[in-house]
Amino acid sequence: MGKNAWKKKGGEIKNLEIIQKSYHLYNTIRSKISLSHIKAHAGLQGNELADRMTHYTRKTKEPEFKKYPHKIDVQEILKMGS
Repeated sequence: MGKNAWKKKGGEIKNLEIIQKSYHLYNTIRSKISLSHIKAHAGLQGNELADRMTHYTRKTKEPEFKKYPHKIDVQEILKMGS
């Protein structure tokens, strides 16, 4: 956790519970992964795939984690609107 104890200058942190869970998960696997910043919508397939899956998830409005119910076909998923 940062020095601000889950507070930010501009007020409340939206989705704090999700951020805290994500941070905890990250800390359990951080030695096994590498994070890099990439420019959004720059045509990188992995980033575009993540974008489509995010939009798909938002459309389903499922509050809990659900496995993607369809066959994983990257090209088909990339054809989804974003």
